[in-house]
Amino acid sequence: MPKTYRFLSAVLTLGFAATAYASTTLPDSCGSDKVKFDIEKTKSDGTLPPVSEGKSRIVFIDTVLWTGVHIGGGGNTTRFGIDGTWVGATSGNSYFTIEIAPGEHHLCSAEQGVFSAKKDTVNMTSFTAEAGKTYFFEYKVNMQAAYKANLKTASLSAVDGDEGKYRLKSLQISTFTKSSD
Repeated sequence: MPKTYRFLSAVLTLGFAATAYASTTLPDSCGSDKVKFDIEKTKSDGTLPPVSEGKSRIVFIDTVLWTGVHIGGGGNTTRFGIDGTWVGATSGNSYFTIEIAPGEHHLCSAEQGVFSAKKDTVNMTSFTAEAGKTYFFEYKVNMQAAYKANLKTASLSAVDGDEGKYRLKSLQISTFTKSSD
């Protein structure tokens, strides 16, 4: 078999293996890896309406840090899950909001795609929401200079309310449609 065909065969085999791996290793706080999102981003003034009576609000922020490298584009699609269900997605330097019932919640973020279950793009945290309050959580991706060497890191963490409100003024808002494979 010519070298080119052996190489292509190896790449395809690894791609299928990565897809199988990705679809079976996401944490319970995420959702099914078969759920995908299409994203559109629009300009936002960063203001938030009042929280509905008896509800809490989560603002999911997606931040891409470029340190020493610029690849272009708006970043990968990042899905956000609450209590085992994907609730929305962003794409590089954008945000979306969702209202939830008060109580304990388990959050997940993971990049969408073949490598969505790679441990450096899957993040989890939990918190207890109170009625009438807004909570900010940031998925931050650090695209290091050695990106080609696969040293990309990501985290999901709570952001102070004042910081979160300030940050929204410089971000776009993500709107999304859900689809499945």
